[in-house]
Amino acid sequence: MTFLNIALLLGALAAAIPIIIHFFHRSRFTVVRWGAMHLLQSVVLTNTRRMKIEQLILLLIRAAIPVTLALLMANPILTKFKALLRNAQTSMVVVLDDSYSMEAGGPLKSNYALARETTEEILGGLRKGSDAVVIRTTDPQALLPVEPTFDLEDLRGKVRETRTHYLPALLPEALEQSVDAFKQLTHANREMVVVSDFQAASWDESRGPARRAALELVRNQKIVPRVTYVDLDRQTDRNVAVDSITMSRKVVGMGEKIKVRANVKNYGLTPERDLRVYFRVDGIEQDVSQVSLDPGEKGQVLFTYGFKNAGSHYLEVFVDADPLEADNSCFFSLPVLESIPVLLLNGVPDPEPLKGETAFLQVALQPFREAKSDLPDLIEVREVDSHRFRENDLHDVRVVVLANVDELRKDQLHAVQLFVQRGGGLLVFPGDQADADWYNRELVRRGRGLLPATLEALAGDIEDDQEFASIVAEHYDSAALGFFNDPRNGSLSDARIRLWYELDVQQPHGPHKQQEAIVLARLDNGDPLLVEKEYGEGRVIQCATACDADWSNLPVRPFYVPFVQQLVTYLASTVYPPRNVTVGQPLMVFLPLQRDLKVLPLTDPEGREHDVPVVARDNYSVAEFPEAVLPGLYAYEDPNGYPIHFVVNGSRRESELEQLSDEEVGTEAEAAGAQVVRSWQEYADLDTERRFGREMWTWFLGVLLALVFAETILEHLFTRRKRG
Repeated sequence: MTFLNIALLLGALAAAIPIIIHFFHRSRFTVVRWGAMHLLQSVVLTNTRRMKIEQLILLLIRAAIPVTLALLMANPILTKFKALLRNAQTSMVVVLDDSYSMEAGGPLKSNYALARETTEEILGGLRKGSDAVVIRTTDPQALLPVEPTFDLEDLRGKVRETRTHYLPALLPEALEQSVDAFKQLTHANREMVVVSDFQAASWDESRGPARRAALELVRNQKIVPRVTYVDLDRQTDRNVAVDSITMSRKVVGMGEKIKVRANVKNYGLTPERDLRVYFRVDGIEQDVSQVSLDPGEKGQVLFTYGFKNAGSHYLEVFVDADPLEADNSCFFSLPVLESIPVLLLNGVPDPEPLKGETAFLQVALQPFREAKSDLPDLIEVREVDSHRFRENDLHDVRVVVLANVDELRKDQLHAVQLFVQRGGGLLVFPGDQADADWYNRELVRRGRGLLPATLEALAGDIEDDQEFASIVAEHYDSAALGFFNDPRNGSLSDARIRLWYELDVQQPHGPHKQQEAIVLARLDNGDPLLVEKEYGEGRVIQCATACDADWSNLPVRPFYVPFVQQLVTYLASTVYPPRNVTVGQPLMVFLPLQRDLKVLPLTDPEGREHDVPVVARDNYSVAEFPEAVLPGLYAYEDPNGYPIHFVVNGSRRESELEQLSDEEVGTEAEAAGAQVVRSWQEYADLDTERRFGREMWTWFLGVLLALVFAETILEHLFTRRKRG
């Protein structure tokens, strides 16, 4: 026998109270000498013996009452009596693995279908009056139902309606949640059942310490539950997944040919030969290829496509290989641009040709327009005097360029900061008008501001043509300059930089920290030329020299056109809010502010429509679908009837269907103090053999009531006899 509230056993000391009272009253009598006493001696002796026995009985009963009450309040638990406890009420927590690896085997015979059936049978086998709760491993906070329930039939129905989530199993978190669930359960007979396919990727050693720490919490409860692992033990040998899609260009314009590379992997245990891989654009098949993969082998399939229309589009690469359909396809959403709108903030405007600060930039960014050609430019440039710049000028802009701007007013600076935070790109060139102190104070802010580096002293000599620095020719890791890794595209080392600012790179910190500032290119004396940082959802590139020909010969070099175009298109490549997300992330869209727009229709991968509320935020109308739990294609419909595509892809970690061996499952069970079964029938047999533990407080309550009743009756009976 054990006690839940062992401290209350101290209440048994109250049994001393009636004993003390008894001895206290026993000594309170007066001796009176009477000569005729010998005539009553025999009667007195008889009555004295009877009264002593009666008083002893009452004393024992009165002492037993506080002892029984203390035992009752300590909540005793009877153990080791299996025959009496076979039908005891139970408090049960079921940890149900609903990660999408459980879909292996197909929709009609999947591991998850078997897991649901097993869970229903286990819950159905509990005695009436038992309570239970089900915890899902992909979302441990999402209990079925929210509170533990005694309505087991309703709980079984809810389990029957569940489906897998396209997320990895969070086993340590689910085990920790079970501890909180047990605190709300009522019975002393407790059990935890873990139903899983024991996928090796979910039970690997990388999360072993967290898993063992959670199991320690389970074992440290006042009432330690019995633990059972239900191993479904149905290995699937075939699974091919399209892991990801990569694009040759970050920004796609109309008519441009792009290369689409699909990464395919065989996660199964058998070789796959001549797999057909399909390429679709906006749901229409465009091409098909083949690939052969050995077990564990990765492969790539390349497709080429050119978009004829601007707007939101989506790509799909699909391989028809196995019943686990969730990872057989991979989607990619991308906006095809008619143009990239760029705003140039000119700090030194000049109407004469090639005299203004941004004159060379305009020629480089839209060369066909400047040459009066009929060919379209991907980049569309608009110039504004920096002193006349307003927040409305940022409407529909993807990149802002600061060209020799002295400083910005507070409202201008706030507008630019907000623009970059929301995914815009910022390119900054200094010049002779730039106020270095203001830049360092307001734009750098010791690493918390927009710029990644402070402007230190000017270096070089603009008057001496023989005094210059060159750009180091190297392999560029950044996508902004990767174009120049091919020598046929020109060499940046041909430039001569005669005057530049020495840049002191400040590593970002604070609320807008994304990653460390990185140097994209250096001068041959070691000074940084181009430095990049992330700010919010956008990017900033800071240059050490001016964009015109006053400080260098950059604008007259052949590579200048692709150089600035690469920088601008790289900065414009951020799509915010992101349209390619993982399962569980929100789907957010920003539209121009429309006060009368209240909802935005959204279609999910199953074709169901949702009306997503629209709220006004700053100068935008914002719609946010809070949690996309299904992988596949989602589409908003904007007020003009055009689609805005979002893609949700599941984690490919769940594609590795290899399961733990019997020995490994046994090791995990031993660490948890658990027993392993592989079917409902095995569980039922095991439960019959090992069930133990019964609450005894009802028994002690009955004893307490009997003692109180007996004390009352006997006291009344003895008193009447005494009076008689």
